[in-house]
Amino acid sequence: EELMIYRETLCQKLRDLQGIIDNKNTPPKDKMQAIEQYLAISEKLVKFEKSGRLDALKYVKDSKSNPYNLI
Repeated sequence: EELMIYRETLCQKLRDLQGIIDNKNTPPKDKMQAIEQYLAISEKLVKFEKSGRLDALKYVKDSKSNPYNLI
């Protein structure tokens, strides 16, 4: 269950960032920061999906203190 919650947290953060990126009123500097964060979180999600269950569980526990501090 922790793994699914962590995965959903990553996906929600990506959706939030996509909203910032797609918003025409977002200043270019903020848009670039959102793109950088999006890429970093996407990479973490790919690693999470590819890792074995034990590695993923360890990764979740290490990141659990602040799940939005993903990069």
